[in-house]
Amino acid sequence: MKYLLFVCCFFMVSCASTEREEALVSVENDPRIGEKVQQACFINSIRSWSNVANDNNALLIHMNRKQMFKLNLTGTCDADWAIYRIAIIGKTGSACVQRGDKLTTDANTMRGMSCTIMSINKWHPEKLEQQNNAAKETK
Repeated sequence: MKYLLFVCCFFMVSCASTEREEALVSVENDPRIGEKVQQACFINSIRSWSNVANDNNALLIHMNRKQMFKLNLTGTCDADWAIYRIAIIGKTGSACVQRGDKLTTDANTMRGMSCTIMSINKWHPEKLEQQNNAAKETK
């Protein structure tokens, strides 16, 4: 029984420390957020997507050319619910994602909920590592 209690406490502490490390980067000062763009074209070349650790109202789309874009969302869906599928419903029928398009996830399809894309930014994951390396060098 004591062993089980120790394991549970250790697990909770390790989970808490991971969350603290991710929370060090605020959404306002995130170096990975690049310039704002009007659209991200060739949505048929989206190879995957992922969540933004410090922003529940955003989703990253990974394009074929090693480009990434952060979609800032508003609405009734949660980007954490995007497990197997996402769908982007464009207003103009073009092959580009742009402000005002709707995004729905596999969990939201049954509920009829969607999000609206409010803005699109380029995403540079390497900039956080560069900032961390620079901070280590100055210490």
